[in-house]
This record gives sequence, structure tokens and C-alpha cells, in this order.
Amino acid sequence: MGPTTGCNGTGQGFVSPASGWRRWEAWIFGEGSGVVRRMTLRMASGVMLATAAAAIALGAVSATAAGGAARPLTTHGVISGRLGYEGGAYPGRFHPTAGLVKVAGPQKVGPIKVPDSGHFSVHVVPGDYTLTGCGGTKDKQCGPPQQVTVKARGTSHVQVPWLLAP
Repeated sequence: MGPTTGCNGTGQGFVSPASGWRRWEAWIFGEGSGVVRRMTLRMASGVMLATAAAAIALGAVSATAAGGAARPLTTHGVISGRLGYEGGAYPGRFHPTAGLVKVAGPQKVGPIKVPDSGHFSVHVVPGDYTLTGCGGTKDKQCGPPQQVTVKARGTSHVQVPWLLAP
């Protein structure tokens, strides 16, 4: 294959003369006048500028999406808390335990089963909620209700005791 026959040996260039590849082939292999070479360079620089602009635009969109991922895109909020009992031997602090947390408020939420760590969280619509913690081994003993207000895209932290030990 010589420099003037193209890659397929027919002299038609890489794809077809109308596709613009013939001009690239002529410029690469030294055919044509300086005008063709200047035109080809202008076309190539225009393509490169358009590609760079598109990449920058996509980068800006990606950065915006990545920055927005840190906060929820919905208007819901989160109730995050611990279930356990308060008191006991000195210093009488909060002791996390397993059990159930009952939630009453604008959104219907079933009882939340809490593991031994005592930690729980639930996504809810904004509003005022009443949480009641229940724990113990045989008969689930329930403690006093706890009030919590949830704001859109916010997290409300609460400790829900099911027992107040002396």
C-alpha cells in the first residue's frame, strides 16, 4: 500500500471522499496544497475545542451531582436514635439495649426492631413524631413517650429510654 492508495488499496481514503477522512489522509501523507493542510488543521482544532468544551461541561455537571450526593435529594428527614434504659449504678448513664421503637406521627411507620447496639434510624416526612421505646426480656416494658421534630433534609437525634432505673 503506497501513500496515495489509502488503507483499503482502492485510493478511496479511509472511509469515503465525502467523509472528510480523505483530507486527513492527504494531509498525513503529504498530498494537496498548503490550503488543504491549513483547512484540516482548523477543522481539527475546532473539533478539539468542541471536545474540550463538552468535557468541561460534563465535568461541571458531574461535580454538581457529586456535591449534591452529600445531602438527600428528597424532602424527607431522618430520625436517628438509641434505645435503652437510663440510670442504674453510679454514674447512672444511658445503657443501649435491644427492643422495639413505636413511631406515631404524620407518616405511618411500623415498629422498628432495634438490635443489641441500641441504634436505629428511619426516613420519614417532616413533622412532629412521638417515639415510645419498649424493651426487656419477657414482657416488653415501655417507657415514657419522646417528642421529636423532623425537618426536611435534616437528621433529628433522640435517646428513647424504655426504663428509668433508680
